[in-house]
Amino acid sequence: MCYERILRFNLVAIAVVCLALVFTSTTVAQTYTVTNIGTLGGNDSVALSINDLGEVVGYSKTADGEVHAFRYFREAIFDLSTLGGKESYAYLITNSGILIGDSRTPDGMLRPFMGAPNSPLLNLGGDPHLFSSARGANNVGQVVGFRLIIDEHGQFHKRAYLYTTNRTIDLGTFGGKQSDAIAINDAGKVVGHLYTEYHDGQKRAVLYQAGKVLEIGTFGGNVSIGEAINKAGQVVGYAELQGGDKRAFLFTHGRLKNLGTLPGGTQSFAYGVDDHERVVGASDAKDSPLHAFIYSDGVMQDLNKLIPADSGWLLTEAKSINESGQIVGYGFLNGERRAFVLTPIKAIAKRDHLEDRR
Repeated sequence: MCYERILRFNLVAIAVVCLALVFTSTTVAQTYTVTNIGTLGGNDSVALSINDLGEVVGYSKTADGEVHAFRYFREAIFDLSTLGGKESYAYLITNSGILIGDSRTPDGMLRPFMGAPNSPLLNLGGDPHLFSSARGANNVGQVVGFRLIIDEHGQFHKRAYLYTTNRTIDLGTFGGKQSDAIAINDAGKVVGHLYTEYHDGQKRAVLYQAGKVLEIGTFGGNVSIGEAINKAGQVVGYAELQGGDKRAFLFTHGRLKNLGTLPGGTQSFAYGVDDHERVVGASDAKDSPLHAFIYSDGVMQDLNKLIPADSGWLLTEAKSINESGQIVGYGFLNGERRAFVLTPIKAIAKRDHLEDRR
């Protein structure tokens, strides 16, 4: 009987080892190719968003020193121009091709815009004398952002808004003194912030839908910042610890998850999330500045270690990820800031070799 138990145990142990070997052989660390998006003629560019078609938007310096929003697609970069001023910034492009951002008008006022490939920018601003900004959009065509309003005492305050079907809806203050809106998914869930004071107040990330506000919270500190939301309503951003250091977070099912940092780091920031719960952002590490990261399956990885070692790049911040796993952001190449696109190389599992051995 004892011999039978030992034999049975040994057979189970051998089976576990075999399964582990198969798993190890069929899973390989994901790596990426890195593409330099280039510039609009100047010496600086930043990529902020990528959709599932691989279209990228951001901003770049031009040859004459202005800053213009750009769209990048199929290895070509396009100047989106401005609303008549010398600055424009594209923050997001949706799968339906809607792109949003801010631009200066000829009088120097910053105004929100909506656009589409091969179409002029549409000024979404209301009162031409008040500042406003567009920050997020969904595939339905809804846009969120913030604008300044004047109260009964003549004071300016920031207020979140939702733009839909040619009208602008005031979203209120989310229970604080001021508010803003940063992102919206196709279900109409809005990520924004409430401000605890009119001036020099603390920001708290909130999730808003149909008049209901859910405060996301912090890790013991005073501030939390929401950055992006996916189809399932999962939110990413960063929040303060009690001592003031910031940590990237994933807010899902009503719980705030601390994503940690790269080894030896003290600060991390999450900026983008896809529908597979893959999070991208930036973290410092031991004795090093910010490095772009991807967080997946409970593990944070330095993207600099997942590109060719001789690429010459220092990837600083990852801003957005699409459903194919492509990542955009910015880093430094030959001492200049440059927008990048990372494209995953999906390793082929060595199943045929194992089957031949059988």
